Amino acid sequence: MRATRIIYVENDPVLRGVISEIIGARKEMDITYSCESSDQVLALHDVEIFDAALIDLDLGPQSLNGIEIGLILKEKNPDIGIVIFTQHVVPDFMDNLPDRYNMGWSFIEKRGDISMDYLADVIKSTARGLNIVDPSVQRTRTDVGANPLKQLSGRQREILALAATGLDAPVNCDRAPPCCRHGETRLVTGLSSVDSKSETRNGPAHECGTDLFETFTHLL
Repeated sequence: MRATRIIYVENDPVLRGVISEIIGARKEMDITYSCESSDQVLALHDVEIFDAALIDLDLGPQSLNGIEIGLILKEKNPDIGIVIFTQHVVPDFMDNLPDRYNMGWSFIEKRGDISMDYLADVIKSTARGLNIVDPSVQRTRTDVGANPLKQLSGRQREILALAATGLDAPVNCDRAPPCCRHGETRLVTGLSSVDSKSETRNGPAHECGTDLFETFTHLL
C-alpha cells in the first residue's frame, strides 16, 4: 500500500519544516509538496496525484486563505481530502460547504499540545472522504451569516469553478455566463474575510493566470 501523498501549505517556514519532518517521517505519509502561498498551489499541474492537503487558514494578505485553496483543489481533484489546520476558529464552515464538495473536509485547531498521531490519523481519514471537526471547534458556535461560504450564490460558485481551471482572467471573463459578469462584488469581499483577522489584498499584482483574486476582479 503506497503512502498518502500530501500537499502542505503553511506560511510559517519554521512550523512548515517541523511538521513536514515529523509527518513525513511516517512510512504511510508522504509530504510530496510543501509551499507557503496559494500562488504556488495554483501552479501545480498534477493535483490529481495527491490524496490530501494540509492547509493553514490565514496565509497572509498576498494569498488566498485555506478554505479558498481547498475549494480550488476540490475543483481539480474532487477526491482530495482537505484538512484546515489553523489557530483561527471558523466553527460553522463545515455546514456551509458546496454540496458537491462537502465530503473529505476536516478542521483541526493548531495548538501547542496537538498529538502528531492524531493529526496523521485525521489526514488519512480525510483522504478517505471522512469529515472530522476538532472537538474544541465544535464547542464554539458563531453566527452562520458571518461565514462567506454560506453567502456564495450558484453564480459565484460558477466563477470559482472557472477560475480554478487556471486560465487567465480575460479568458475566464469571456467564458463566464452573462449573469456572472456583473454586480457580484460580494464574492471578492466575502471570500477575503473568512475570519475577522484577514487583511485586504493590496500588494503587487500577480502574473496573469495565477491569482484567483485578480480573476474575480476581471469577472466582476
